[in-house]
Amino acid sequence: MPTEIYKNSIILTHWGRMDVEHKSGTAFSRDNYNHEVEDPHFQPKGWTRLIDGHPCYNASKDLVIPSLKLPEHYRTSPLLGGYREGGEREMTVESFYVSGRGSQ
Repeated sequence: MPTEIYKNSIILTHWGRMDVEHKSGTAFSRDNYNHEVEDPHFQPKGWTRLIDGHPCYNASKDLVIPSLKLPEHYRTSPLLGGYREGGEREMTVESFYVSGRGSQ
C-alpha cells in the first residue's frame, strides 16, 4: 500500500509481515508480491515502489485480523448463540457501538 495511506490510516489486515524490506517467499507466481506489474493505464510506474520501505502494519495503530473461516467453523460459538449440551444458550446482553463517524 502507498506509504501516505500506510502512515495516515488505521489498517485492518490479515497479513502481518513486520520486516521493513520484506520479500515474498512463495513459489506461486500469483502470490509473489515482489513481481513488478505494470499497466499503461492503471499502473504505468508499477506498484512495488508503493510497498517498499515499511512493514505490512504498525502494531501501535493497526490491527491484524485472522483469516476468515467457513460459517460451519463457528456453529457452536457461544458468541453467536451456539448450542451447548442441554440446549440453546440464552443471550442476555446486546451491544451496539458507533464511533464518531465523520467527525475530525
